[in-house]
Amino acid sequence: GPAAFYDGGFYNIGVRPTVEDLGVGGRHPTLGPWSLARRVQEGQDPDLNGQKLSIGPNDRLAVDGAFKTPGLRNVELTGPFMHNGGMRTLTEVVQFYARRADFFEENLDNLDPDVDGIGEVRGNDRKVAALVEFLKTLTDERVRYQEAPFDHPELLVPNGHRGVDGEVALDDEVLLPAVGKSGGDRLKSFEEILP
Repeated sequence: GPAAFYDGGFYNIGVRPTVEDLGVGGRHPTLGPWSLARRVQEGQDPDLNGQKLSIGPNDRLAVDGAFKTPGLRNVELTGPFMHNGGMRTLTEVVQFYARRADFFEENLDNLDPDVDGIGEVRGNDRKVAALVEFLKTLTDERVRYQEAPFDHPELLVPNGHRGVDGEVALDDEVLLPAVGKSGGDRLKSFEEILP
C-alpha cells in the first residue's frame, strides 16, 4: 500500500487478525491512543522529544495490530513467543516467519511491508532447524547459568492469587533463591519446561 506513518519498533506481522488485537493501535478509555503516531495525528503530542512532528488528518497510519519487536539476545530463554504467547518453540517461530504470516490478507492495511516470508526456508525442515540452532547461539552462557553480571539476590515474585481476604486479593508468591556471581543451575527454555 501507500506510505504510512507508524511507531518505530512496533509492527503488525500477522500473528492474529488486527480486529481481534489492536496492540499499540488501541486506545485507553481516558488517555486516548497508545500509538504515538496516532496521538500526533490527533494533535495530542505535537512536540515529542523536542521535535515538531506533523501527521495530517488524512495521512495513512499503520499502527493497528502492531506490537513491540523484541530483541534476539537470549531468545532461547524467552518463550513463549509472540505478543500473545501463541508459539511455544523457536521452531514454530521460524516456520511462522518462513510462511509469511498467519493473517496476511486480513491485516494487509496495517501489515509491515517487509513481511513476505522466507522462501528459502519455507517447507525445508533442515533449514528451519539450522536457523533455530543459529538463534540459540545468541544466548549468553552467563545468562543461561545466571553468572555475574546476571546473578541476583533472593527474589519474591508474585504468581497469581490464592484467594481473597475481604475485597483484597491475596498474592501467591514464588521464591527464587539467591544466585551468586559463580552462577547456578542451567536455566531451561520454555520448551524444556513444558510437559
